[in-house]
Amino acid sequence: MKSQRFLRMDAARIWNAALRAVDPEPAIHKIMKRKGSLLEIGGSRFTLDKIRRIWVLGAGKAVAPMGRAVETILGRSLADGILVTKYGHNLPLKKLTVLEAGHPLPDPNGLEAAARMLSLVESRIEPGDLVLCLLSGGASSLLVSPADGISLEEKVECTRLLLNGG
Repeated sequence: MKSQRFLRMDAARIWNAALRAVDPEPAIHKIMKRKGSLLEIGGSRFTLDKIRRIWVLGAGKAVAPMGRAVETILGRSLADGILVTKYGHNLPLKKLTVLEAGHPLPDPNGLEAAARMLSLVESRIEPGDLVLCLLSGGASSLLVSPADGISLEEKVECTRLLLNGG
């Protein structure tokens, strides 16, 4: 039987392998590849010469490192974009704007982020453009836009009840 020291080393190796497997930046590099003017995402292929501009929109706790990977892959082909993440999870990116908002409870910054993203979609994205959407856990709290007749306070209370409901 293995000693406790070896069991702890095994557990540490398993833990580190699990963390590497879910690291958002390498995950994007694994699924998204660029070869010249060909962009492959999963099983889909896009010819960049036929795309006017590429935009990135996203939200979630892991969206900043995901966005950094997309910036690395696309380089100057990337037009712009907005990402929304939890307070303290921001990263300095070159082209993408990273906004911070409340998680797990929505807050006014999430409302503002949703409005800014919608404004970008309505005013700048045109036919022939490609929009990449990056989502990770927490997106529903970070990018909040309650339906007409529902206030942010009501949305927060509903979220609070769900979180405390087990």
